[in-house]
Amino acid sequence: MASESPTVGDVSSSASVAPSEEEREQALLMMANELKPYLESDKVPGDGNCLYHSIACQLLEGGEHEVVRASVVEEVEGNPHRYNGFAPDLHSWVADQKEEGAWGDGVAVKACSWVYQSPVLVWRKRAPTQPPSVFLPPTIEGDKSPPICLELDEERGAEHYSPLIISPEKADRLSHTPEQNRDLREPIS
Repeated sequence: MASESPTVGDVSSSASVAPSEEEREQALLMMANELKPYLESDKVPGDGNCLYHSIACQLLEGGEHEVVRASVVEEVEGNPHRYNGFAPDLHSWVADQKEEGAWGDGVAVKACSWVYQSPVLVWRKRAPTQPPSVFLPPTIEGDKSPPICLELDEERGAEHYSPLIISPEKADRLSHTPEQNRDLREPIS
């Protein structure tokens, strides 16, 4: 039996009832498993802004990490109830994240899924066979957006995020609709 190429953003459910968060996560994990062979790590500076650079280069043409940082800070500051329990002191977290070079973390990744209405998938470089962490967007409609794909490298004694982009050499084997084609994440120029 021939296997089909994965479709970016295809996590539709056959059920007429809205899927639970667990079902949404499972569907995204299946898609992530299919998408992973098509991804490659791209380089971003290790200047403390790596998470924000990694998001910006996938979503913003100019790659302005400052725009991503400001949007994330605004989201967390304006909706602290969504992030309670993710950081010991959200007020301190917000103040720290307003500073250029402050490392992004899981709170920032979760906020990105809300800000950009897109799932965020984070693979750990030291555990390449482990499934990614999934950060769900707020709605099932967001699940259908092309995912923001990141790789977290924890081996240097510090954390460094890199964007995972669709390999240009493998992109032609990835099945997608014309609408999704314009949304495929491009590497940094």
